[in-house]
Order: sequence, then structure tokens, then C-alpha cells
Amino acid sequence: MLEALGLRELVTTTPWTEGEQRFSGVDPRALLRMVEAHGSELVAAALDGYRAVIPIADLERFPLLLATRRDGRPMPVRERGPLWLVYPWRTHPETVEQPYRGRAVWQLRSIVVR
Repeated sequence: MLEALGLRELVTTTPWTEGEQRFSGVDPRALLRMVEAHGSELVAAALDGYRAVIPIADLERFPLLLATRRDGRPMPVRERGPLWLVYPWRTHPETVEQPYRGRAVWQLRSIVVR
């Protein structure tokens, strides 16, 4: 269902993996439009209970990706899947540091808009 919104690709390095990674997924703004969600922040929750608050402004400032695939394959849980909110670390190196680094939630379970 997510991928039906249209896939795009982001090639970037990450603080947690070696070398460039090719992610495919959905623009989170497209998802918010589809569900007609409005708010000023997202609360992203991971399978392990980790939560991060992400300002909607991040979605406008950076080309974030709600990744469903890495290197063309679905991401299993043991490889940070099935969903990972990916920041463009290579083209926006400031996102490697906090607070952005902590907002890149992997093993994403849910997103609440508030």
C-alpha cells in the first residue's frame, strides 16, 4: 500500500552502515497527504519501543524517505526494517549529528501526527 504512493530512491551513507546505501521508499509528505493528516510533529515509534519526535519542518527542509527497501530488497527486521525513516546524510551532513540522528527511526512500527 505504501509503495503504491510512488517509490523514489535515495542513495546515501548512514552513521550505522558501511559505504553508500541505495534506499527506495515513499516521500513521507505523500503519506501524510494520503491520510489527510495535519500537525506540527510526528511521533515515530519503533518495534523495540524507541520513540522520536520529528518536526514536520524536517520533511520540508530535507528530502526524507520512508524506506521500504535497501538495494532493491525489502528490509527484514534484523536489517533495520521493515521501514526506516532515512535522512539524506550524504548531501546534508548536518543530519548526522543530534537531534537529527535520533530522528532516523528504523524498525518503524507507527507514526502519530500531532
